[in-house]
Amino acid sequence: MIGKKIPGILICIVCTGLLIYTTRRDFLLQKDESGDLRNRIVGARLTADGRSPYFYKWTPSDGIRTYDPQNFDTLKVSNITATPFFHKLINPVAAATQKEISLCWFILEYILLSVMTGMTVLLAETAGQRFAIVLVSMLFLFTDAWKMHIYNGQYYLLIPFLAMTVFYLLQRQKGFLGASAAGLAAIVLVLIRPNTILFFVPFLFLIRKYSRTTLISFFIPVLVLAGWTIGDKQQRFLWQDYQRAIGEQIKLHQNLHPAIQDNAPDPNFTKWEGIHYTGQDEDSKNIHSENGNFFVLVKNIFHYNLPVDRLLILSMLVILVLTVLYYYRQGGASKDFNPVKTVLLGYSLYMVSDLFSPFYRHQYYTVQCLFPLLLSCVLYRPSLKWVYGLLATGIFLNIGRIRFIKMEHTIGEYLILSATLLLVMMPDEKQAAQQIKNTQ
Repeated sequence: MIGKKIPGILICIVCTGLLIYTTRRDFLLQKDESGDLRNRIVGARLTADGRSPYFYKWTPSDGIRTYDPQNFDTLKVSNITATPFFHKLINPVAAATQKEISLCWFILEYILLSVMTGMTVLLAETAGQRFAIVLVSMLFLFTDAWKMHIYNGQYYLLIPFLAMTVFYLLQRQKGFLGASAAGLAAIVLVLIRPNTILFFVPFLFLIRKYSRTTLISFFIPVLVLAGWTIGDKQQRFLWQDYQRAIGEQIKLHQNLHPAIQDNAPDPNFTKWEGIHYTGQDEDSKNIHSENGNFFVLVKNIFHYNLPVDRLLILSMLVILVLTVLYYYRQGGASKDFNPVKTVLLGYSLYMVSDLFSPFYRHQYYTVQCLFPLLLSCVLYRPSLKWVYGLLATGIFLNIGRIRFIKMEHTIGEYLILSATLLLVMMPDEKQAAQQIKNTQ
């Protein structure tokens, strides 16, 4: 009995030591103004005032409350890119100071990671799977994606967290409350990140697994929140303005001549809302960031700029091929789809759309890989060690800087997606045994 407890005790000691180190490191990283978090706060404050944030430019009469040092340029469009719903979501805390919100956001990020890891552990069936889940979670804290996410005060960790919440609730929390909470998490996910609608496409393969009561309970909050978004006059206006702003952002990222105008100069405030802003990114010098978009790879390798419409067509073709391939490889005549693999496919479809995005993807986007990395551990079995070796390689390529490998972080991210898809397309143990039997 003691011998069995020692590994668990050692794991707890090691994890505690790693968490002490990373939390101290990350606390120092988030101490500055957290630029991306700042524009979310400003967006929430403007929305609360009944103003659209998407083409907002600061003027001296606005004061500190909506000041953002990263929103001073010659562009007509602002640097605010979060959806109207996300601004509404954080509006209750937007009245606090930047320093207070930054600290709370930092704490929340660790809570989200811990809860997400805990949910995956509860989905696992073996000790080996649970160990792999905890190991992945700990290793990810050392990636440049995680560090940059903390440094910028980004919100992309919400994507894997909400996706995991939906799946966990549907799998383990039966009844009206569990299904309703899953539906609420689902609509919140889509309203924060609209292209995550692709995550739910393969759920159609699982629809027979859920009772009518579960489906009705799931869709009640979806319809209510979607109905409010469509029916509310201000929300409709904000979403329309958001769409116009996204068009300008695409022009900016694709060098297609976005609209410009004369804006007020930056007053260069150095102290505001508890922040001492120097404008120097000393901490970020130790964080290596890459733009892993498909169009960036094409440009670097073939010296060709992919038009936006072709990017969209290519991404839709890839998504369609993957969905059809999975349907025929895993469903067969029985249509008995593995829930974990189906959900991993859905998230992979979302990741394909993300990688084919016309917006430059900075390193913090890679925190979204936490979902497939954690959930894939639930499928672990010794015969698939080579696939998990690929996933582990993808994580290590995102830790630190490997100077003799060009775009190592990007290679790692594509490797994680490829290994996840391999895992998804492979037959289950029962299917593999049946295939062997049929060939004999």
